[in-house]
Amino acid sequence: MRRMGFLMRSRRTGAGMAAILVVTMAWAQVPMTAQDFHVPGTQVGDMPLSALRPASECKTCHGDFDPANEPYATWAGSLMALGGHDPLFFAQMTTANQDVANVGSFCLRCHVPAAVVTGHVANPSGSSLDARDREGVTCHFCHSMVDPQYQPG
Repeated sequence: MRRMGFLMRSRRTGAGMAAILVVTMAWAQVPMTAQDFHVPGTQVGDMPLSALRPASECKTCHGDFDPANEPYATWAGSLMALGGHDPLFFAQMTTANQDVANVGSFCLRCHVPAAVVTGHVANPSGSSLDARDREGVTCHFCHSMVDPQYQPG
């Protein structure tokens, strides 16, 4: 159980006295399991890591020719590429995990999608992410997505 303290101050005019009121609120973490955050689509173990190509392979053809316009340089400076490195995201996910058990795995599915393929999404803290996971939302991830409810034609 976490406790949060709030300090409120008020001053009385004329008397020169200050009253200090400290209020302590307590709450418990919402008990949830990983199954509570199950979403359709690719699950851990559905595909081998070799099926998801690293962004460095895309750079061979789509990079190193015009940093202002080439696809690789544009991606490398984007929030998609930084999804696995963004300290604000990880701070917010840590707070979310403190409030709701196991919610971090739900966050990681979008911000660090390779973690679903590697299986590291099972750790909701994100502490088991590796260099491959931290590439964020890679070129191949987006360019290989398919509609799971595909209708021919």
